[in-house]
Amino acid sequence: FITFMEDIVGKDTLIEDLKLPFIAVAVDFRNGNTLYLDRGRLVDAVRASISVPGVFKPLEANGTLLVDGGLRENLPLSALKNCKYDTLIGVNVLKTPQLKLDGIFTPISVKKIETKETEPDNFFERIAEALQIRISNRLNHLPRLTYAGYQSILIMLTELSNKEIQICKPDLVLHLNLSRLRPWEFWRGKEAMEIGYRESLEQLRNFQK
Repeated sequence: FITFMEDIVGKDTLIEDLKLPFIAVAVDFRNGNTLYLDRGRLVDAVRASISVPGVFKPLEANGTLLVDGGLRENLPLSALKNCKYDTLIGVNVLKTPQLKLDGIFTPISVKKIETKETEPDNFFERIAEALQIRISNRLNHLPRLTYAGYQSILIMLTELSNKEIQICKPDLVLHLNLSRLRPWEFWRGKEAMEIGYRESLEQLRNFQK
């Protein structure tokens, strides 16, 4: 997987050499501190910021054990507090779905992950191919995750995002409804981008008015 990421972003690409400013957010799993990664190898920063506990192994670096920054800042507007900008726009991809009571104890199915039949023919399907078995195996060895448990996680993440919005007061927050997609469905990346582009464009037009 690391080799695959290096092929995509470049093994020795440095964040400080990018044309656009970039900050990845990670959490030190040992002490819970939030770290803003704005220097060093891009592949390491991305690797740390997507290391969901229980799915990916944390990144060990300089005495830290880095995992997904979403544990503390799901909408990391605070990462920009020392940056210069004209307009601060947050993008919230969480929309807590309505929980169906008749399915509250129904486990989330990972069958779709296990039975994916299409061959990778684009960027997003290549990502899915690289992560599919890893994620499927992790989920199968975890305790059975119910819709109620999944809903609980969404509620906590939504609360984190709302607090970040209250504290940082962005000029605009784009609320994208991706509730039809599961977090591990990487092969649906193109679909997610199309939804995000369409809804963002509509909300930005209303903002400009």
